[in-house]
Amino acid sequence: MKLFITLIAVFFSFAQLSHAQFVIIGNEDLPKEQLTIEEIRDIFSGETGTWDNGDKIRFSERKENTSYLMEFYKELGLHRTFFRRNRVKKVNEDPSRLGSIFKSDVRILTFVSETSGAIGVVSESAANLFSGPLKTIQIKSKSTAEDGSNAEKK
Repeated sequence: MKLFITLIAVFFSFAQLSHAQFVIIGNEDLPKEQLTIEEIRDIFSGETGTWDNGDKIRFSERKENTSYLMEFYKELGLHRTFFRRNRVKKVNEDPSRLGSIFKSDVRILTFVSETSGAIGVVSESAANLFSGPLKTIQIKSKSTAEDGSNAEKK
């Protein structure tokens, strides 16, 4: 029985460690601190190409399917393949909506910190280690978006 309880404890510890967290990051000059799920979905699918102030949106993401990236797209409620197909259509209509795809979080962090209007998604651990000028974009919950209250979703 003691061995069984130990195995259960090890399993749950491993499960917690393997749960990937993502962070949405933006250039420090972005006009927004918070975005709704719908706004994020529109940015990463290519539906929205400019910020409210007219600046061009420059989105970036990882080339590989990482666990945190899969979690990000799950949070948006759609599969990553949908976003890529939709972006191809949008880029064919307007080549300026082409995003930047990188092989590492460090490259995304650097790109976003150095590029006006840039937004990206990286692992929480990578974001915590980066010391460049960035802002973390908070995801607004439905109640925040609808009634303007300060209830945030992390």
